Amino acid sequence: MKNLLLSLAMVLVVIFTTNAQEVSSHELQPDTLTLNNSTKNNIENLSASTPKFKIHYQGEIWWGFSLQTEDFSASILNIHTVHGLKLNKYLSTGIGVGLDFYNSFLSAMMPVYIDVKGYLPINSRVTPFIALDLGYSIGLTEDLAGHGNLYISPTIGLKYKKFSYQIGYTGQRFSDEDTNFFVNMLQFKVAYTF
Repeated sequence: MKNLLLSLAMVLVVIFTTNAQEVSSHELQPDTLTLNNSTKNNIENLSASTPKFKIHYQGEIWWGFSLQTEDFSASILNIHTVHGLKLNKYLSTGIGVGLDFYNSFLSAMMPVYIDVKGYLPINSRVTPFIALDLGYSIGLTEDLAGHGNLYISPTIGLKYKKFSYQIGYTGQRFSDEDTNFFVNMLQFKVAYTF
């Protein structure tokens, strides 16, 4: 058994020293890639034309109004702000908070939500988008105190330079111990983006 192990060890030593001699007999050179001038120019043009996008802060201030879809008689004034990050030229996300005034400013709700927007840039000035706001709405005035619940708002819009225009749906659930109802609204808003 000792002779077998000794023979195996000698074979391994011979193999490793032979490989080491082959490696040392060749000059070691770093791997290189040779490119023709056309390929070099294409790579330089591609890297120069590809804009580098940095994640950055994005803020929005929204003004608008909503109409209840049941009878279109009650209008709601909306003032919202969203602060978050523009992750790339196609996606942004942030935290939003707003004031929704009902009944001629006598009643107010405060939605607090997560905002996600997907952009489809046409050029540097015009960008269509879709958005989803999802969160919780809190009753601020005495008549709506304790009525907070779900807030949802899917929208479509168009951003032109620093201004955005959107149309969409807003749903708010009002509930407490005695009541539970859902208000459906059609919204129109304008924003300044900074």
